[in-house]
Amino acid sequence: MKTFGLINKILLKHYQLGDLFHIEQNFRGYVNANYEFETLRYGKKYRYMLRHYAETRKEEDIRFEHALLKELKRRQFDLSPRLVNTIDNKTYLKFRSHIKTREKYDLIAVFEWLPGEDRYTWDG
Repeated sequence: MKTFGLINKILLKHYQLGDLFHIEQNFRGYVNANYEFETLRYGKKYRYMLRHYAETRKEEDIRFEHALLKELKRRQFDLSPRLVNTIDNKTYLKFRSHIKTREKYDLIAVFEWLPGEDRYTWDG
């Protein structure tokens, strides 16, 4: 999941975000793998975060997290990231990894980038 090509393929197939031109892993989290990425769409740059959930995360927990984020959005709370839906209008993507012997699914979600200063970072 760490390669530009694989993430680009997933984004092109399942999201309508434009052309991926920059991606880097964000090492702030310690459970999931997170990536900051930028796309170019209609001549404008957009910034997002992709979360590749850890294998230990249960799908029902992810659904709960996403329901909570949607409710916060509905209530106009603007300090939490907005989920970006897939082409199929889902808040996360479930797919088999490129490793064929693996029995589990990979789960990812894309979030809009939250602007501003990170005053409460988990680094250090």
